[in-house]
Amino acid sequence: MATTIEGAARSKEGVTRGKDDVTRSKEGVTRGKEDVTRSKEGVTRGKEDVTRGVEGMTRGKEGR
Repeated sequence: MATTIEGAARSKEGVTRGKDDVTRSKEGVTRGKEDVTRSKEGVTRGKEDVTRGVEGMTRGKEGR
């Protein structure tokens, strides 16, 4: 009987670990999505910087 109880306890631990792993993977996916959002924001900022740079060059040429 002791073996059966130990086996049941181990299987419960396994299930718990499995659930933890699923939670971790979901957190990983969420982080991944946040990273994608951040990189998109970075691209947008980069484009804005380029626009500003072009505007600055245009102003510089007009100033001459």
